[in-house]
Amino acid sequence: MNLTFQENSILSTLVFFDIFNYPLTLFEVWKWMYKMQNEKCKSQNDNLKFKISEIQEILENSENLKKVIESKNGFYFLRGRENLVSRRRNLYRDAEERWKKLRQVADILQYVPNVKMIAACNTLPINDFKPQSDIDVFIIVKKNRIWQTRFFITALVSLLGEWRHKKNIAKKICLSFYITDDALSLEPIAKKPYDIYLTYWIALVAPLYVEKDIYQKFLESNSWVRNYLPNFIGFEPVEFERKVGKSKFFALVKKIKEKVSDSKIGDRVERFFRNVQKSKMERNYQSAYYKKDLSVIISDQMLKFHEIDRRDEFRKKFELKMAEILRFSSS
Repeated sequence: MNLTFQENSILSTLVFFDIFNYPLTLFEVWKWMYKMQNEKCKSQNDNLKFKISEIQEILENSENLKKVIESKNGFYFLRGRENLVSRRRNLYRDAEERWKKLRQVADILQYVPNVKMIAACNTLPINDFKPQSDIDVFIIVKKNRIWQTRFFITALVSLLGEWRHKKNIAKKICLSFYITDDALSLEPIAKKPYDIYLTYWIALVAPLYVEKDIYQKFLESNSWVRNYLPNFIGFEPVEFERKVGKSKFFALVKKIKEKVSDSKIGDRVERFFRNVQKSKMERNYQSAYYKKDLSVIISDQMLKFHEIDRRDEFRKKFELKMAEILRFSSS
């Protein structure tokens, strides 16, 4: 089957989300349209952006795609996967409990000094999870303050009884990814030859608390994602229905604490927590730390603790599923 560039992009998008059992609306197909990178398309489609009307016309009329794609109730999915429509609706209802818990925790964590952004990440923003899975959180903190901020956040979440730790996993808060506001680009940790999972991971980051314009700076620092997702639109934190509330009093207290943290006292506190935590981390994550395989990263600008980094696995699944579909449709 010889697909046009647009048909291939539509199919690639639906195949990736099929890995997570997630059907897409027309708007979502357009918004998350995945542009495959290869030498042929680099010269012809570097600046290509898709029009939603064009995508709709192709979905409705492409004879090639009709062989492998179906639709129901406004959702598009791979042929034979009609059950995903009801699954998505059911999970949306079940997800509210997780979002409610995360909002409650984020409502407290936003007042920890030097916290710049708290966001849901991984697959929670598309409400994809298993009953026993945790709640992944992505946190941006002020430069030179990552170690002390992580300590206070972990302590608070632990006191709340919500810390995902050891075997205590289901519906607990997973604090496995921190970066500083002077190192917002995640391109250095992207897998080669391409990292489709990280690309979508960035696009799906859903902020609940944002200080000033840090989310926009995060998106701008990761503009490389648009090479693959040219139509990508980030969340609007002000309008995002799951954003946390804000107390002027506690916000003022936070500013005062940050003034103290900005002093030499804060530097000494940072060194203390760095020494204590880094020593423990390098023992706990010794094998991953020394392999330098990007699963565990321990630095003053990034703390990433994904002992089982499945990005290569997801890319392989994506490639195999694409090949299988193309082979089947050509037979």
